[in-house]
Amino acid sequence: MSTMNSGLHCTISAEMLHQLVEINFGSDTKVKAFGLLQGGLFNTTYRIQLEHTTYTDVILRLAPERGEMVAGSASDPLFSFERTMMAAEPIVYEYYRKAGIPAPNIIACDDSGSIIPRTYMFMEFIPSKQLDHASISDIDKERLYHQLGVYTAIMHQIEGTSFG
Repeated sequence: MSTMNSGLHCTISAEMLHQLVEINFGSDTKVKAFGLLQGGLFNTTYRIQLEHTTYTDVILRLAPERGEMVAGSASDPLFSFERTMMAAEPIVYEYYRKAGIPAPNIIACDDSGSIIPRTYMFMEFIPSKQLDHASISDIDKERLYHQLGVYTAIMHQIEGTSFG
């Protein structure tokens, strides 16, 4: 199933990527192009351009494989947490939206392990730049850091049934 394993990242075959697209977007949907994205510590992330569907530019994120060994132990607490954290993201993002914090639009999330032995999600692509990108001025960085602080303060006020 996997075509490359680099540290915690584990790519999937083109066939598996196409299968996940078909299952989640329908058999009429075609993959126009896809590429592996860099960044992230645990998840493997692809950007995919689609045809014949409502969503034409999506992100596919895959959590680490279930049962994969890390630091000599599959029971590593941080790794175990990361393996299951993705399934909670749609709920967390809904809390964010209700609080006025921008959050990605999750199209589909599957943590069943029935298709692939890892949690995965499709989300809409958001055009963006990393905060350390050379094109972002110091003035804009200051404004962005301030906005990040405001959102972080709001996040810390969110309460749920099992947290806060």
